[in-house]
Amino acid sequence: MSEVATRLAAEADAMELRGREKKLYIKEGLEKEQEREEKRRQQLQELQEKRRQEEIAEKRRQEEIEKRRSRGNDQVQRQTPEITVIVDCKDDLDSWLLRFERFAETSQWQKESWPAYLSELLTGRALDCFCHLSTEDAKNYDAIKLALQKRYNLTEDGYRSMFRQCKPEEGENPGMFVVWLKIYLERWVTLSETEQTYDSLRDLFVREQFMDASPTDLSIHLREKRLRSHDELAREADAYLVARNRQMCKSKSSTQGNNGPAKSNGALIVILELRCVTGSCS
Repeated sequence: MSEVATRLAAEADAMELRGREKKLYIKEGLEKEQEREEKRRQQLQELQEKRRQEEIAEKRRQEEIEKRRSRGNDQVQRQTPEITVIVDCKDDLDSWLLRFERFAETSQWQKESWPAYLSELLTGRALDCFCHLSTEDAKNYDAIKLALQKRYNLTEDGYRSMFRQCKPEEGENPGMFVVWLKIYLERWVTLSETEQTYDSLRDLFVREQFMDASPTDLSIHLREKRLRSHDELAREADAYLVARNRQMCKSKSSTQGNNGPAKSNGALIVILELRCVTGSCS
């Protein structure tokens, strides 16, 4: 006897049903239980079918999204050949990257997709540089750009020199010349890891002017130190000169005559001038 039938028989006994009445009670109870079981089975099947239909609909939705994305990528791929691959000893990296960035922005590419399109256009040293990047950096356009600039020796000093020595080329109008000056300045500041605040930029320009005006050996020594403030620079320069019993420049007493006082200690004068820039002198 099944568990349900046993339960129904116990219920019939409790109600003092005997013989035919007991059998009828058990029979009706089993029929009702079968109906309930069938209803539960149908509900389960309906639920499973509903879930299956939802899964099919979701799959179709994802397929449609993928088709749209593929169509979008196809459109982008048709645009990509308009940018020629970069060629060593022929293309200027700065100009080439600027053209790539403007094309990407005009084409409304997501910046996250730039590395994939850029990698298809790299050859020679540029491709070798890209292949040596970490997986994480290879997915970051800014990291790729920085690595390429360093590979092509477009370093902090390189951009500083380009900014200082930049002159308009033949056929270049004032607006174009200003754009290149801004590009060189921005990249110089970025590669120097200088914060774009007034104090930080002032420090950068004062440090660079100081080193440009210094004797060659002192300038090289200071650049190797990569000091981050003009106060540190002045102290390091002073220590360097004192250790060698030297001054920033030769005494002008022999040529100045009575025209003015000679500088008795070039490094000290520069330190005082730098302190005055920050307003710490009286």
